[in-house]
Amino acid sequence: MLILITIIGCVKTITFDIESDSEPSIVIIGEITTAPGPYTIEIYQTVPFFDPASSISTTKVNDADVTIYDLTTGRFEKLINTSPGIYSTDINGIRGEIGHRYFIGINAFGKNYQSLPAEITTVPELDSIAYELTFNQQINSQNEITDLPKVDIKISFSDPPEESNFLLWKWSGTSEVKTFPELYINYQDGTPTIEPLPCSEGINCFCCTCWVDHPIRNTFSVYNDVYTNGSYVQNFPIISIPATATYFDQEMKLVINQYSLDSEAYSFWKGIISNIEDQSTLFATPAVTQMGNIMNINDPDEIVLGYFFASDVTSSEIKIEANQLDINIVSDSIRNDCRVLPNSSNFPPGDW
Repeated sequence: MLILITIIGCVKTITFDIESDSEPSIVIIGEITTAPGPYTIEIYQTVPFFDPASSISTTKVNDADVTIYDLTTGRFEKLINTSPGIYSTDINGIRGEIGHRYFIGINAFGKNYQSLPAEITTVPELDSIAYELTFNQQINSQNEITDLPKVDIKISFSDPPEESNFLLWKWSGTSEVKTFPELYINYQDGTPTIEPLPCSEGINCFCCTCWVDHPIRNTFSVYNDVYTNGSYVQNFPIISIPATATYFDQEMKLVINQYSLDSEAYSFWKGIISNIEDQSTLFATPAVTQMGNIMNINDPDEIVLGYFFASDVTSSEIKIEANQLDINIVSDSIRNDCRVLPNSSNFPPGDW
């Protein structure tokens, strides 16, 4: 207690002298896989921290020359700048093959950047996907302990015995969500009044149910089979999804993509995860800049952020119905046209 009181009593203001004219860094992120293309390369440039003209940390880079090379066959494809900062291959263009080595070459700002070659290794097939409702305890603003429900996703697969495997998971999904436009509230002169939206009138409401797409994203979970090589890996946890109406209002189709990594890519992702975990405490050491596999071939000392991946990929999906979860998910809070939800449509996907 004496030490704590002393520390509190010695708190004072410290002014940091941070340079505002730090050089921006280029950020390059992309991949090629064995799944059908097109593949994309994203290019950004970091903005100096105190740049008064910018409210974001990166700006998108256009007018760059971007090429993917197959080092094994000598084949290559130049990418097209399809949207700000995004460069894409043709849908029928180059495609990743197991055992082939790939790299990218980029010319931007008059500088030449190139990634180290990455070989595509085989990824094991997913055997099954399971899920379980669990809870995270958190303290709210009233210092009350609350249980936040989540759905933990677990996978099972057979790990090949003849090689080392490094894995990464990404997920995407589509959720069926019901809203209540017939309970739409209009505030006139500060007075709330229920005014059903025209699209909700009659028995055939066409804005009550929508299908919401959740774009593909990384789970920031990686796997090294150094201790399980050749074994059957059962119910390995890979992601947790909040058990809210955004995902599980009626039903969710969840797609799990399992990617192979080489040892260098695994180390990169492992470093990213360590940086995130290290920043979870007040007295954590500052995050280390995580360097990738891309460099300025004329100036190796330039800091280049990002990574170019080459991966085999396998996919599996599962449908999770809300009534299969032992929880009451409140969904009547959305009193609006369901089409106001991001990435939503009132037409079901063709495979629903």
